[in-house]
Amino acid sequence: MRIKIIGIGNINRSDDSLGLVILQQLSEMKFKNVIFENNYGDGFALIESMKNFDKVILIDSISSDSNVGKFHKIDVNKNQFDFKFSLPSTHSFGILEAIKLAKQLKKLPNRCFVFGIEGKDFSFSKDLSTKTNSKLVNAIINEIKKNS
Repeated sequence: MRIKIIGIGNINRSDDSLGLVILQQLSEMKFKNVIFENNYGDGFALIESMKNFDKVILIDSISSDSNVGKFHKIDVNKNQFDFKFSLPSTHSFGILEAIKLAKQLKKLPNRCFVFGIEGKDFSFSKDLSTKTNSKLVNAIINEIKKNS
């Protein structure tokens, strides 16, 4: 099974870089048949990079009414976008738009998940205000190991 893990974010927008930070942590572990990729907010590049993989895991920071640091796992193929949040984005063409377009273009993998971690500060800064969540990292590791 070919798996791609994509960390999404902007390194200059504080907690918006959480997806990139967690991706870096995961990439230091040894996984077979897993490709790691940074995405800095380009939704069109995201669509292109998801094709031809059996499973894609997207990691991004989110902002909703939930507690800072809490993470959400969304099974994209089950249309689980009915949360209180809509994955607000600091990116010009956000993750939801990219996923919807990828579905229409039939470029969405059969197994696609978004792991979103609640951020606090999305201002211009390279410093994180939210700690990375070890439970989130473990949940992603478990998802990598499923059926792989």
